[in-house]
Amino acid sequence: MIKNGVDPRVARNTNVPKRKGFCFNIKQNCRQIGKAICMREIYQLVIFFLANNIINPSFSDFTYFFLLNVIGISKLMFSVLVLTGQLSHIVGALVYKAFCRNVEARTMVLWSIITTIISNFF
Repeated sequence: MIKNGVDPRVARNTNVPKRKGFCFNIKQNCRQIGKAICMREIYQLVIFFLANNIINPSFSDFTYFFLLNVIGISKLMFSVLVLTGQLSHIVGALVYKAFCRNVEARTMVLWSIITTIISNFF
């Protein structure tokens, strides 16, 4: 404040705003999450994800052990495959943001199906 030309006596008497700490922020964030879960759209989404995980189990552990033990790829190769998949997700999101925002949803689903078929073949 003094660098901006405020009188030092005025700057000295100015109240310093109360700083909010980590615990305060956690408490405030939990309240906001609680309010959001009460919204119809959010709690239905949570119910969908819970039901989806119960009905449709994930076999990622099975895939991991199958690739390492049965097929015999190394842990490094498995890591490279996972890294390639994650990088592909990022590139896909960037391509969507740059070129496909105004494309109709049905067209995007069609392209998704086509790319999934091609990638599964390879």
